[in-house]
Amino acid sequence: MTWIKPSFLWMMYRCGWASKAGQARGLAIWMSRTGFEEALGESCLSHFAPTIYPDQDT
Repeated sequence: MTWIKPSFLWMMYRCGWASKAGQARGLAIWMSRTGFEEALGESCLSHFAPTIYPDQDT
């Protein structure tokens, strides 16, 4: 699972500056807008949404 954060500092804040228990690193990458939109187009919800999908298997 991946979360996209709007900036490096926000990401580091949310991951506790990589000092939370069991977490040794935070990963930051540079991505073009085109690459972001392509990745977003390949994404899916992490939960069942009956207003979007007709059944859980879909």
